[in-house]
Amino acid sequence: MFLRQKSGFDPDLHQRPASSNTCLVEKVKHADLSCPEGEKRLTITVSECDIARFRNPLYQNLCVSMLQEGFHLSFEKFFSLLKRSRASRLPLEDQHHKLEMLREHLTRAEGAERAGQYEVVCDGYSALAGFFSGSGDEWLQEFFFHLGFFSSCRIKSDGGRREAEARAHLGHLHLKRGELDQALEHYGKYQCLVAGQPWRDEGGRSYQSRGEEGLCRIYFLLSEKHLQNNENQRAAEILTNAYYITKQGDDRRMEGEAAFRLAVANQSLRNHTTAKQFLNRFVEISTALGDSDSLGKAYKAYAKSLESEGKQNESLQYLQKYADISQEKNQEQNLLDSCMSLGYVFSSRGEFDAAWECFMRVMERGGAGSVEAQAAAGAARGFTLLPEFSATITNTTNNQSEPPHTPLLHQHTPHDKKEGGSDRS
Repeated sequence: MFLRQKSGFDPDLHQRPASSNTCLVEKVKHADLSCPEGEKRLTITVSECDIARFRNPLYQNLCVSMLQEGFHLSFEKFFSLLKRSRASRLPLEDQHHKLEMLREHLTRAEGAERAGQYEVVCDGYSALAGFFSGSGDEWLQEFFFHLGFFSSCRIKSDGGRREAEARAHLGHLHLKRGELDQALEHYGKYQCLVAGQPWRDEGGRSYQSRGEEGLCRIYFLLSEKHLQNNENQRAAEILTNAYYITKQGDDRRMEGEAAFRLAVANQSLRNHTTAKQFLNRFVEISTALGDSDSLGKAYKAYAKSLESEGKQNESLQYLQKYADISQEKNQEQNLLDSCMSLGYVFSSRGEFDAAWECFMRVMERGGAGSVEAQAAAGAARGFTLLPEFSATITNTTNNQSEPPHTPLLHQHTPHDKKEGGSDRS
């Protein structure tokens, strides 16, 4: 959150406002109760208004006091917030400290607005938004951020700084809720307001750098949606914008992430040459930052592009690099992932012994993919045994003797006797 020093009218959020019942307590304190005259003065001092303050709930007394003092706009906001909070588990009317805080600073802001001091109004609303940010009242925080934004648009003396801060807060709220179009609108206008300005937040970070980060986060989420819908070209265009935004900034880690995402988008478009260019940049940044996890991601993505280009040997080399760096840095999940990838590549090449060893390595470590590895290892092992099994079946078939062949019996045809009997000598 953007913080600034308080001006004379800014609310002191750590100081409780005076209770509306204070005046009656003071009257009782100064009454002389030791004599009958003191009792008489006490009786005269207590008015119907004082009695009503004790009988009525605090929120009602605060509403009445705002109307009596002429703060009609503050009353309208205050009463609207009360109505909205009644649906919550702990309504505002039961949280007296918050009620008094609201009354005090709403009327202060209204007074400043009447005097045309819009800087004070904006700072007050922003401070109230900060007060409610850690109290579980996100809706109140959003309410005051919007009021601060409307006030900031009326300020002409600060070069647009308060409007930029207000837009950053609203953009962040929309981003958290997944409302990407609204978030993009606020962050886009924020970048226009802070361009070329030397403004920095309380941590010394430039406003422009914060805006670049916000825009890139939005672009990343938008690109993910387009990739899920197979709108790969649109995703690549969005990520190109994100990448060139990071190139202009000083956040190298963000630039590396944008380069990697853009490489993956180009892979989905089968632009593997372009993908490898951005992967090279990602590797350069990850190496400079000493980010071994990102290096592993880069090696795996590089292997995918090489495999798509038919360069199986080079693809295996990068997958082996992925496995080596994962083992060196004790990145167990990455190691299991690299072994599974290597196993599938070996299987596609017909090297089933090597594939089986990779899958068995995953099974032995009992990773989340051990069931998948078990099935893959079984298939690979089956293929390794297939030649031996086929040979055994063939030999068995060839060695089997044919069924015995029974020759046809020679049939002798008896000589027919001549008619009339046998020959006589």
